[in-house]
Amino acid sequence: MKKLCLTFALLIALGVKALAAAGCTLEFKMKDSAVYPGTERKITVWVPDEYEESTPACLIVRFDTMANVPYCCGRLISQGLMPVCIVVCIEPGKVYDRRHEQVIRHNRSNEFDNLNGNMARFLEKEVLPEVCRQKTPDGRKINLSPRAEDHAAIGASSGGIAAFNLAWERPDLFRRVYSIIGTFVPFRNGDQFPAIIRKTEPKPIRVFFQDNTEDSWNPLFGSWYDYNRLMVSAMEFAGYEVDYRWDEGKHNANNGNALLEPVLQWLWAGWPEGPAKRVSQNRTLGQILDPGEDWVLEKEGLKEGTMLIPSADGLSYRLAEARKAGKKYNPLEAVYPGGILCAVARPGNCQVLQYLLIDGSKAYGQEYYCLHAPAGQLVFAEDGYLYCASSKGIQVCDHNGRVRAILTLPCGGEVKSAVFASGRLYAIGGGRLWSRKLKVGGATPASPTPKREGAG
Repeated sequence: MKKLCLTFALLIALGVKALAAAGCTLEFKMKDSAVYPGTERKITVWVPDEYEESTPACLIVRFDTMANVPYCCGRLISQGLMPVCIVVCIEPGKVYDRRHEQVIRHNRSNEFDNLNGNMARFLEKEVLPEVCRQKTPDGRKINLSPRAEDHAAIGASSGGIAAFNLAWERPDLFRRVYSIIGTFVPFRNGDQFPAIIRKTEPKPIRVFFQDNTEDSWNPLFGSWYDYNRLMVSAMEFAGYEVDYRWDEGKHNANNGNALLEPVLQWLWAGWPEGPAKRVSQNRTLGQILDPGEDWVLEKEGLKEGTMLIPSADGLSYRLAEARKAGKKYNPLEAVYPGGILCAVARPGNCQVLQYLLIDGSKAYGQEYYCLHAPAGQLVFAEDGYLYCASSKGIQVCDHNGRVRAILTLPCGGEVKSAVFASGRLYAIGGGRLWSRKLKVGGATPASPTPKREGAG
């Protein structure tokens, strides 16, 4: 009986087309991407019969192939167990040598395994606008909800880490994730995720992980299964809504696809409310974040290159173009409270230098602060911790030069500039200015020198 049930489940997982007829399928080609130049790919869109263009539909992005997603969604939607969802399947891009009509670049790993945020930009700026220009055979226009709470992502293998990274990079776009046999391994720094998750303020996302106990092992990249277990451990530590299942098997998506219906119900539980923002066990986050305070949007529509310039006394700031910031202020340099040390960042380098200040001159410089991404603007807090604007958010380093916390903006993405002023932390990201009240304030060279931590 067990074998019979498993055989039936695998048939479902293979996505028998005759069973997935509770809707219609559209296809179109995408070429000449601005995000992925020279690539070509097919985009497939499944629209359920229950969809009405007058009501914005929820969205599921599926990487690589549709597999059994339309069939499972069709069943659950018809039973009222999940909202009406349109599924958009993204195939990886390819670059062709037209002289010989052959593929000269397979872009799958570059697009799916990469943590640079390009896939989220590609979806937001290119794919989804094109999807919304399509019509079903009976003339219905595609109308997608803009709410992040209404967006989910599903993928297997490299598609699994791609699905996770969509929500991680842009929680303002995606909130629900199903990762099947995800490649959280050292392909393109995916193995850094567990450490980054533990350090980053929790985001309002919900994630289900599935992997097989005999998933791939490679002498260069390690164990897929071990890294998935590390991901779950990190997510649990950071307080996320996370669930998982480990099955017998090797590197294939059959088990994960067979589990799709119960996972979809778990992902969409509580809809239309979205996943809650939780509290991490990270002690440093607890020391600097006030539970009653969150980011406040101060201003929108900032020009590219706009940065924050703090006043000398740290009580105010001004907005200026980076190229016009003035010779007296260097955003890549910050002086420790009390004026005994300074930190100096170098463009494109993850190692920030620390110098002693002796009679106003720098001495004994060392690569001291070790970051997860190159630092932009630097600023010290009154406790002597260094705050570094970066593509990963605002990285917060302790006295020993280690990143212990990462603050991200509600819009996700890169933090272009960050300073303390008027008792608040101000930051620029996504063309917007944000501010937040923390438990700690900013510092100037005239501030009291804080008590430093030991070598632990």
